[in-house]
Amino acid sequence: MATWSKDFVSEFIDAYRGLPCLWKVKCKSYHNRETDTAYATLLEKMKSIDPDPNRDTILKEKKNNLRSSFRKEHKEVHQCKKSGTSTQDAYVPKLWHYQDLLFIVDQEETL
Repeated sequence: MATWSKDFVSEFIDAYRGLPCLWKVKCKSYHNRETDTAYATLLEKMKSIDPDPNRDTILKEKKNNLRSSFRKEHKEVHQCKKSGTSTQDAYVPKLWHYQDLLFIVDQEETL
């Protein structure tokens, strides 16, 4: 099983950011089969930590886990701002890669 170090997760997120067809809903290729090429790019990245990465179990699950954890943190941040909490008492995301995933915030449904 692959070991997801912080360095590798950061590199994975950078590679993911560079493939908007996997996360940008308004991208023309988002709904096309062209995403197979993008997934192949991420699979190559995965080979540095896992000699035989499986697209469905590792890649999609990890991508979905990253997005899901980001959504939860972003919801907390958004609710804190919405409640009128002072900046001193504002919610500080605990997710270490929260800032790295801000590029997907406008692709999420409204909170």
